[in-house]
Amino acid sequence: MIESRHELQDSSPARAAIFTAFTLFLVAAVLAASLGVFHLFTDRESPNIQGSGLEVLTGTFPEPRLQTAPHDDLLRIQEKDRNLLRGYGWMDREHRVVRIPVDRAIDIALEKGLPEFPEGEQK
Repeated sequence: MIESRHELQDSSPARAAIFTAFTLFLVAAVLAASLGVFHLFTDRESPNIQGSGLEVLTGTFPEPRLQTAPHDDLLRIQEKDRNLLRGYGWMDREHRVVRIPVDRAIDIALEKGLPEFPEGEQK
């Protein structure tokens, strides 16, 4: 008959329990330290947010102001640019310089041709 034996070099249950207890203690200590640091910083008043809280009601937030709807902002900028390209307006009223639509400028250039510059002034 074969005699059954057990491995003599296995870790003892006492060592496993000590290791588990140490690991749990270490996790608890890190958690406690993290919560302490969190409360340390949340109890302080932010230097950028001072005042009576009226800023929230009036919408005048301190700098930097973040975009709340970047897609809408982009559409608004593109529409403004399209209106500038398609419309007439003063560039410099004092010197009587006007802005004309791109399509009209192309038509004028096709009718009159591009201006000729002397050889020395070309860059």
